[in-house]
Formats: sequence, C-alpha cells, structure tokens
Amino acid sequence: MVSAEEAREFPTAFRDVTLPGLAEDEVGEMAGSMLNQDAVPADLAVRLTTMTGGVPAMVEEVMTHWVNAGAIAYRDGAWHLEGVQSAQDLPSGLLDLMAARAAGLSAEARSVAQVAAAIGLEFSLPVLAEATGQDAGSLFPLLLEMVGRGIVEGTDGVSYRFGQPPMRRALHEQLPESGRPALHSRIARALEKFGTGSLEDVSGIASHHLEGEDREAAVRWALEAGRQALDLMAVGDAEKLLERGFALAMAEKAPEPLQLAYREQMGHLCRLTARLDAARQHYEAGLELARKLGDKAALAVCTVALARAHQMRGENKEALARLDEAMPACRAAGDAASEARCQLSLSRIAYFEGRSQDAIAHARSALDVAGGAGALPLVANAQNFLGFLLTHVEPRKEVDGLALLEQSVDLAKRLGDRYQMNESTLNLGNVQLTLGDYPGARESFEACLRYCQEMGATAEEIFALVSLSQVLVEMGRSADALSYAESAASLARGQGRKFPLAFAMAMEAQARLILGDLVKARTLVDDALRLAREIKNRYVELLILGSQAEIQTFLGDWEGAQETIKAARDLMAATGNNEPELKLAILNGYLSAMLFGNDLELRESLGVAQRKHSQGLAARAFAYL
Repeated sequence: MVSAEEAREFPTAFRDVTLPGLAEDEVGEMAGSMLNQDAVPADLAVRLTTMTGGVPAMVEEVMTHWVNAGAIAYRDGAWHLEGVQSAQDLPSGLLDLMAARAAGLSAEARSVAQVAAAIGLEFSLPVLAEATGQDAGSLFPLLLEMVGRGIVEGTDGVSYRFGQPPMRRALHEQLPESGRPALHSRIARALEKFGTGSLEDVSGIASHHLEGEDREAAVRWALEAGRQALDLMAVGDAEKLLERGFALAMAEKAPEPLQLAYREQMGHLCRLTARLDAARQHYEAGLELARKLGDKAALAVCTVALARAHQMRGENKEALARLDEAMPACRAAGDAASEARCQLSLSRIAYFEGRSQDAIAHARSALDVAGGAGALPLVANAQNFLGFLLTHVEPRKEVDGLALLEQSVDLAKRLGDRYQMNESTLNLGNVQLTLGDYPGARESFEACLRYCQEMGATAEEIFALVSLSQVLVEMGRSADALSYAESAASLARGQGRKFPLAFAMAMEAQARLILGDLVKARTLVDDALRLAREIKNRYVELLILGSQAEIQTFLGDWEGAQETIKAARDLMAATGNNEPELKLAILNGYLSAMLFGNDLELRESLGVAQRKHSQGLAARAFAYL
C-alpha cells in the first residue's frame, strides 16, 4: 500500500506533465483572437473554461467546432452562442483526444476511472470504494496513476475531481449501457451511506436512483431533493428532479400519499414558474387526494396554494372562495404557517380591491400568527406587506412602515431566503418610489430583477420589470422605461396574467405618452383600464386613471381630464392610496392655469416634484408652465 506521504513524493519521471489551464479572461482572449476580436463576452468565456478546463488545445478544438457548426454567431456587436451549449455538444475530436489520454491507463485504473466518471465530476474515496466493491488501500495506487496521467486531481487525500469535464464524459461513454443502471444504483446507495444530507448530496442520490434499477427509491429521493431545491429557490434543479420523479410516480402508480406530496410540490413549482393552469390542476388533484386520505394538513396547504394561484391570475372571486374554505381547514389542521399565508392572501386581495383597512387588519393577523408559530420566513413576509401598507395608506405611520420593511429585508437575508429577499426588496423599492428616493428605488428594483433571474422565478420577474419602468419614468428616462414595460407586458401575456399585464400596459402607455406617441398611448391606457376594471384591481385602476388624465390633457380634452382627475381622487379617498397625488396635482394645476389663469397649484406642485427629485414630473410641470 502507498502512503499519503509517498504519494506526495511520487516520482515525476513516471508522470505526465499537465500544465494548469488558462484562467477565464485568458480563455476569452484566446477565443477572441480566433475571431479577430480582443476577447469574447464574459459568459461565453466562462462556458468555454468550464467545458475545457482552460486547456488551450481544447479551447481551440471547441471554438473550431462551434464556428463550423454555426453554433456561434456575430450580432449586436458581439459573438453569441446560439442555443444552449453543454458537454453533449462537444466535438468528437475532443472526445477522441480524451479517450486517447485515458487509454494510457492500466486496465484496472481505467475501469476505476469509468466508475468515478459515473459518480460525477467530483467524487470521494469512500463512495468510490463502495461503488467499486474495492477497499481504499487497493484503490489508492490506481488513483495515483490517474493523478499522474492528469485524468483526475486530488484535493485533500479523500476527495478527487476530473480536471476537464470532457474527460469525464469520454470515460462515462465507455461504460457498457447494460451495466449502467446497476452501477448507478450502487452509487446512490454509497451516497446514502456517506452523504451529509446537503442538497448537493440528496440531489446526487436522487439523480443516480433515477438512472438506476430501484424505481421506488427514485420516486422517494427525487421528491425529497426537489422539495429541498424549491426551499432554496434552486428552481432549475427542482424542475429537473420533480418532473422526472412525478412522471415515474404516476407510471409506477406510487402510493397515494407519495402522489399527494408530488402534487403539492409540482403545484408550487408550476406557480413559481408562472405555469398557473398546470399549478391549479396539481393543487386540485392534491385536494382530491387529501380529502380521500383524510390528510388535514395537506388539505390546508393545497387549499391556500390554490387560492394563491387564482390570485396570481387576477381571479379574486375564485381566490376568496378558496380562502373561505382554507381558514377553517388551517385551524383544523393546526397549521399556523398556512393560516398566516391565508391571511396574507386576504390582505393582498383587500388592498388591490381598495379595502385598505381590511388589508392592514389581515396583515397584522398574519404577523401575529406567524410570530406565535415561530415561522420566521412568514414573519418576514408579513412584516414586508404590513410595512408596505402602512407607508401607502397611513401617512402618519410612514416611519413605522419603513422600519418594518427594513426588518423584513434583514430577516430574509439572515435566513438566506432568496424568494423573500426579492419580495421584501420589491416593496422597499415601492416605498422608496413613493417617498421620492428614486435612485434607491431603482437600485432595489434592479436587485429584484437579479434575484428573479438567478432563481428562475419568472412569475415574479414581471413585477421587477414593471417597477423598473415606473421609476425610470419618474427619473426622466422614458425610452428605457418603455423597454422594461414592453418586456413585462410580453411576459404577462405569455403567462396569461391579467393583473401584471394591466400594470405593464399602463407603464408602457405612460412612457409612450412622454415620448410623444399619443395615439398608441391612448389605445394602451384604454385597454389597460378595461382590464383593471374587469379584474376589479383598484390599485392598477388608480395608476391608469392618472395616465389617462395626462393623455387627455395633452390632447386638449380638458373637460375629460378634469372628470378623470375627479374620478381618480374619489378612488384615492375610497382606497386610502395616495400614490398618484403629485401627478394629479400637476395636471389639475395646469388645467386651472389654462382655464382660469391661476398657476399657483402648478407652481406648488413643481416645487414638490423638484424636492422629491422626480425629474419626469418636474420636466412635465416645467413644460406646462
């Protein structure tokens, strides 16, 4: 047996010399030189480095393959990969090169390397020993041989990794197809024995079982790994695991409690990725199973979740009906977390329907229930929405509301809850927008957009986009605002969601109005107003009335503008939402100046706009003067 000390002194004469790979910036420069450019975009350089390990010969081989295959194209002033590139897209010449290097191993070492390749890019000695059925002492000399040939790299004497991903693929392809399921099952059991319970380990166990022979284990582990991935907002990982596990569970007619658990998780996944029809179908199937099994906890969870899916579609009547069912179900199950979610949904619906005091009462109840249960993620959620409500509805409680929002952001960060960080930061940005802190609001909304894109939470991405549009209008950057609003509207249409679509159309109309496209702006604002009234969303209706009044003013329809301003102010009084007051004051001031020769209100409004750093509104007030 070779000791670790002896391994460190392994004679260099018996090793292949493996030069370290290039860094990402060096790979980018090398690839750029092949395209007569200084460098390629950073994302392309990262992809190349990951696939090739930075080995120059491999970089050249992959770039040549991509160019010849038309997989890389020049557009918008830069080179881009067309479609998703992965290890499956590697040129055969590169794989042949890897296979030739592996052929230099002894038969025993090559066999072990193939098993290691099946484990993954990284593997540990205990797992490899369990999977091969050999003891660590007999494996160690073979690993030394693999290290010496540059096939793998040792990290700490126990863990190893393949230096180049293509090497792992080349070795894995040498495994006989017929023996792979049994091997993956052995690897899964080894990971179960030596794993730490981390998401990485649990996902590895699930992935190997899904490729293995034990279908019952595959169903169980895919569910657990998918649940953990969703909890951490690793949406892409959750999607791969849950969809494969769910398909297998249905095909194998898994026990009904497992089917129920899958229905819950698949519903959550589809809701997060804005596949709301599919989410509703999963939750309804889950409700049916929960009733059949007498599972009170699942009944509460599925009922609240189904209500939230309806709410996201702007179907408030259906959502309220489900929430009426959900509250007693939550209490019967003793499920405080679901009860808090129920109260939060009631709060949001009440606010958007213009029942601000009801919204505050429900948000306070949610905070009390979540706090009593020690459900910290829901405490952060309730703090977030209650803070938003206080700053928008109770002017004398702006300080309290802002403090709650900041507490919510801090708590979400401490918990590592990226979904809640996004939601809390979004509402903090909305408050900053209301208070005139436009640079702060823009920073918050840009952070939200990053969170959504990192998580793959397309359902929430719309609100980050439309909020960015809103703040950019106020900052006088109407062209940028239009671009974000159009992106938000496109996403909302694709997801079939009326509430964010009406909001996005309103912001698109506002941007087009300022840019001088009055005809398109008027069409958009009329359509958005009809949609807001159809879904009974008084929050969006109020914002749209402000835009409609401005368009009427621009077009010289002063009587119509006065009527719209009055309707908006009546709605403000009814809902307690004062968000568009400054815009309405500027418009009303302009109309007073034009109709009665009194520009006092307009000048006062201009002063307020300047103090709030609202370049967009200030510029319009100047134009009116």
